[in-house]
Amino acid sequence: MNLSTPQPASFGTDPQATSSFLPRISSRQLRSFLDHGATLVITIGGLATILSILGIFAYLFIEVAPLFYSVSGNQISSLKVDSLRVPIRQSQNVGVGIDEYMEVAYVIQAGEVLLYQIPSGKFLDLAQRPTWELGQITAMGRSSGKRQLWGLGTREGQVISLSINFKTTFQDDKRTIHPVISASDPITLTSQPEPISLLAYQETEEGSVTAGLTESGRLFFAKSQEAEGGLFEMVEEQETARGEIVDDRVSTITTLL
Repeated sequence: MNLSTPQPASFGTDPQATSSFLPRISSRQLRSFLDHGATLVITIGGLATILSILGIFAYLFIEVAPLFYSVSGNQISSLKVDSLRVPIRQSQNVGVGIDEYMEVAYVIQAGEVLLYQIPSGKFLDLAQRPTWELGQITAMGRSSGKRQLWGLGTREGQVISLSINFKTTFQDDKRTIHPVISASDPITLTSQPEPISLLAYQETEEGSVTAGLTESGRLFFAKSQEAEGGLFEMVEEQETARGEIVDDRVSTITTLL
């Protein structure tokens, strides 16, 4: 008869059960951490979106609000010009302009360009600048755009392109404006020498377009453009197309733009 030896009773937890329980606790904690992290990221993203939208509305309000206020202005300084060749009340052609920094102003009158510092009013005398005799310039027109370009009509029925540039230099944190004035060769507008009383002038990428009304009531137009030379020619030639507009209503024109 076989008799089995009784085994001692053991108390406590099963090691295998314990080892399988700990990973389940760790995965739960990991999922809970990820859930909280995702919730935090979504919350922050939502708040950031709301703040961005509010910022856009605030920016639009700041930009649009001035449209609902009345326009007002204050005089900062004044400049009295005393060096004109002909009094303004007796001159029909006066042009004015200013540089982008509003430090140098100019007056075109009676075939002369006068420059002044602002706000002191000091006269600036350039060593090189084009001048014409009194009565030579009979009309003028400014080209639209940022550049300071003018067309000057003469008593011979010609048009001169006038360019006024402002070069800026800095030295020891001080800004200095240097005006540069240049004029092109005259272009014949009328079929015969005759003073131009009204002038419209516009510079384009290809050249210039001009319309002029003579004292006798004849309306002429001209278009000039630069024509490139041949393969081995470096000099550019200017081509001009001109003509006269014949209409009964030309005599009623009082302004050219």
